[in-house]
Amino acid sequence: MWYVVNPPAISLDDYAEVGIWCSMPAALTSRGVPRGRYPRLHVHLRDEINGSKVLDHDFDALTLTFDPAKGLFGATPIDRVHLTPPVAKEFVLALERGDALTCFNCVSCGSPHLDLGEFVRRPHVKHLCGNCGRDSTWTRGHPSVSNPLKPLHDSYSAGWRYVDVIRTLNIDDYPEAEFALWASTPAVVWTANRPQERGIHVHLTHKGGRIDDTFGEVIYRGRRLDRTDLLSTMVQNTRDD
Repeated sequence: MWYVVNPPAISLDDYAEVGIWCSMPAALTSRGVPRGRYPRLHVHLRDEINGSKVLDHDFDALTLTFDPAKGLFGATPIDRVHLTPPVAKEFVLALERGDALTCFNCVSCGSPHLDLGEFVRRPHVKHLCGNCGRDSTWTRGHPSVSNPLKPLHDSYSAGWRYVDVIRTLNIDDYPEAEFALWASTPAVVWTANRPQERGIHVHLTHKGGRIDDTFGEVIYRGRRLDRTDLLSTMVQNTRDD
């Protein structure tokens, strides 16, 4: 376990477009399946709609600030969320699975409740607060999973759509190319008013040229790659210990 002291702060209201993802290891590269690593947070910031990225970087943790008047957490005047890779990973995988997520506050201290690990995959009615340590919050009759990223995602993903792309890439057409492949995953925050793309994301370098795009069909060694299999490999190679 480690801590990030004074993580970089990003104001979600200061940029024309913000995209934040959980960065997991590639599923496949030109050198085979890469070694596992811890998840990180990948950030795109743009000052203009559809403009050039002013930031394209990975972080170990972030503080996301926003206007407290939005009331994302009820009457609690919270104006920031501390985002860590384990929380982002659980959240995007829940979105990928189509799980029903919610967010509620501890009845004792008012802090938004966070479920991690096995509690994400097992909706439950009794909840132990990670802030005050009390277990007095019950969702009687409604087993649930809570994640404070849920209201943040809903409020700052106005263009929330996740569409399958139809572009095709045959890596066999690029002999001796260096490449890395990921299954695309939903963003934690996506403020752009255009859909996110679901498919296989490719970084490929060949004879001085570079491809950095998402494709609906990727062929490698004569075989059509399966996005679900790639995502499973990424998750298996993402260290949690």
